Amino acid sequence: MVGKGNEPTYMPIFRYLNKKEVFSDEDFFKRFSTEKSKLPGLQNYLFKLLVDSLRGDQDQPLILNNAKVADIQILYSKGIWSALPMAFKAAKAETLASEDFEIYIQVLHLELRYLMNIRRDGSEDRCAEIFGEIEDTIALLNNESKYAKFHHQHFFRKNEGFHRLTNAAREQLLALADHELLQESSTAMSKRALSYYWRCKCEVAHAQDNKEELYSCCKAWLDLYRDNPVFRDAQRKLFIASLNNMMFVCNITQKYTELEKLFVYVDSLEIDDKLSRISLFQHTFSNKLAYYNEVKKDLKKLEALLEEAKDFFKNHKRVISKESRLIYYSNFVVFNRILKNDEDAYDFCLQARSEGFKGDRKDVMVLINLHYLIFLFERGPSKNFLKVVESTRQTLKYRKLKTKTEAFLLDFFSKASEKGLDEEEMSELLRKLDQKTAPLEQVPGETWMYDCLLLKDWIREQLERYK
Repeated sequence: MVGKGNEPTYMPIFRYLNKKEVFSDEDFFKRFSTEKSKLPGLQNYLFKLLVDSLRGDQDQPLILNNAKVADIQILYSKGIWSALPMAFKAAKAETLASEDFEIYIQVLHLELRYLMNIRRDGSEDRCAEIFGEIEDTIALLNNESKYAKFHHQHFFRKNEGFHRLTNAAREQLLALADHELLQESSTAMSKRALSYYWRCKCEVAHAQDNKEELYSCCKAWLDLYRDNPVFRDAQRKLFIASLNNMMFVCNITQKYTELEKLFVYVDSLEIDDKLSRISLFQHTFSNKLAYYNEVKKDLKKLEALLEEAKDFFKNHKRVISKESRLIYYSNFVVFNRILKNDEDAYDFCLQARSEGFKGDRKDVMVLINLHYLIFLFERGPSKNFLKVVESTRQTLKYRKLKTKTEAFLLDFFSKASEKGLDEEEMSELLRKLDQKTAPLEQVPGETWMYDCLLLKDWIREQLERYK
């Protein structure tokens, strides 16, 4: 905080205080009447400077990973008790806004310890109030715990990515629609509990295939974060998940005006955490690709997005998780094929396979392998071809959600690899593949894989090739 002549604004006050043997409020405010409105901010600034300077003098490690609570511990250990009330107030305000209830309870315990030491008038009443606040906060934690347990037991990892459900998972979710915890949002007593509530409601609406309800629930979940910036920053991972869900739902419900507004909103966000920025870019990139390809049919924009994503991926690859890298590769493969950049798509297939993924996203690994097989088929017979067919078939065994599209295509590749097939026999195999897969284009659970493989156009191209 700098005043005239680059001198800190607090220096005139320091000089005044240094000269005074007896302090007078009246004389002080008369002397600094023009700065009166700035004094609260100056007080906070000086308090921060004091605590920052004391942090460097800490012999013992701090117990809690929270700056405001660390301030309390430092002031307590240094015996600067007169500054503790301000530190308690700041810590409680921050932890309540972010709903860090566990830390909030620790702050209350520290305040109890302080009050029991100073024993001033009113301390006993304040201690009684604190015990009541602790009980209320524990009630909030218990309520959140109930929703967290419910979500973990019934909703955690029911999806196999890309918002697709197994039939068994769908039936389980449909049975939960009337559960007491999902009837009224008022049963969730905190924003943390509300987050679980809306996440569960989104999943049930998805299982019911109720797109308008799904949209309403996703919007409520996202608004919970947008309306509470401090809570949003404390729950950044879930905030990004709610944004991703909302973009996806706007796409499938054809609310394209709102989707474009979401893109603008995401681009305007300033997020200092590198991993959060990477996660946000990934989700937005995937949704933008789908929108500009399927809705706008804007190949130039699609190409520009791909180039932007390639640069981003190259610069951040080392810190992007393996599962996320796999999703990037799948997008690069699919959309480069859409843009007829087959050599680039083939190179990304090779890069993805070279990383040896063994995570949960077997659906994406199967997709990349099938694209790789398409390229190998087009390039002619190879020793590697049947090995890839069989390894992909093995991966399918561990999938929660298998599709007929994948099975039919793998069967086609197995038969197409037989020696001695002439053009007429190959053409017949392709026609049979088309007859089996074409009806799947509009079948729930099949559409995603059918579209991502660009199967309709590819079969047509191969039929032309083997005329």
